[in-house]
Amino acid sequence: LEGIDHPRGKALLALHLGSTYTALERHEAAEGELLRAVEEFEGLPDGPDRFNMAKARLRLAENRRACGRLREAVEALDLAVDGMTGVGSAYYAAQALLLRGDVRTQLGEREAAVEDWTSARALYAEEHSIHEDDARHRLEQEGDEQQ
Repeated sequence: LEGIDHPRGKALLALHLGSTYTALERHEAAEGELLRAVEEFEGLPDGPDRFNMAKARLRLAENRRACGRLREAVEALDLAVDGMTGVGSAYYAAQALLLRGDVRTQLGEREAAVEDWTSARALYAEEHSIHEDDARHRLEQEGDEQQ
């Protein structure tokens, strides 16, 4: 995009590059691109794009989890969940909650994980998403382990 002045396009490119770098296990490059995406979405001339800022934070959390930075992943997910609230994106809020529950399980925070999965399940149900089963499955597994 060199020489092209399109702030939203540049921010979207950074978001997609960051996701791609995560998939390629280029975690440092992913971190930089995703942080840049958050910053660029925040500074758009027509005002911050809260939805895409939150989506970039969700992808940032995925990257941090992939390289074992679990506490930092939860921090990014906290911001992603907060950012999704009120912007009409129950599906992505549910994704963030589902992932946060998974990460919290890795951290040994089972009660908080169950809360996240329960909330994710409810949001997926609102959206009539097949991913409701993902949340239900996690809750069922957790129930089996506690018995």
